[in-house]
Amino acid sequence: MFILLLSAAVTMPVTPPPAAYRDEHTQERDGTKRIVRTAQWSDLDGGLLPVEQKLRPNPDGSFSYFFSEQSIATQLYHHALCEQDGMTAGQGEGILSGPDAIGGWSCEQDDDEDLPVPRLEQDPESTSSSEGTLLHDDRSADYVFAYAPSGNVGVSENFRAHGSVRFRTTRAGNAEALIGVDNRRCVYRVSRYYSAGTTGSFAPWVNCIVHVPTTVPTETVGCIPWGCATDRGRVVAY
Repeated sequence: MFILLLSAAVTMPVTPPPAAYRDEHTQERDGTKRIVRTAQWSDLDGGLLPVEQKLRPNPDGSFSYFFSEQSIATQLYHHALCEQDGMTAGQGEGILSGPDAIGGWSCEQDDDEDLPVPRLEQDPESTSSSEGTLLHDDRSADYVFAYAPSGNVGVSENFRAHGSVRFRTTRAGNAEALIGVDNRRCVYRVSRYYSAGTTGSFAPWVNCIVHVPTTVPTETVGCIPWGCATDRGRVVAY
């Protein structure tokens, strides 16, 4: 039923363009410019589905994504993507950057239990590498763990990389998560303000591509007001 709903709600053509996405430039009534990007994402049932993301262009060349600005069809997809891992759609600002970054999402939850395993969507055998940690002696109640994916993908095929971050902060402020591929050639970063004493999790996604057979690094970074943790994996393109 969900797939039928999305197919009816998203009106763009199913066949992807050569660049794997299509941009439509729009302008709001107040003069604010937007880009509506249509790219191929998983239909959550083994296939692909064209999904729109409304993005705000930033002066540095990056794009900002806000859940509240999306169409109903996009919000439904974002929710469904996150629900498969028992999480909810991220409500903070997401920033997409890098010359080959096509799209990104973030999922979140209010605790750090049952954290989804980082993965490459195209590789069922993908795993996470070692974890990065942050502990502070007299602030031992604060922590952040970052997990990056490792696995195999096809050359010149868009793939979707998923990282995980879990944290607890005793200090109010922004908590952030970043997933990057190939020294940040493709990056999606999410940031959200949390009150003191919050325990939570992020799962950022980025849609990327590797053009030649090689091995490229992946990176997941998690930050809380006291500091950051980083974990690294690798993608083998063949």
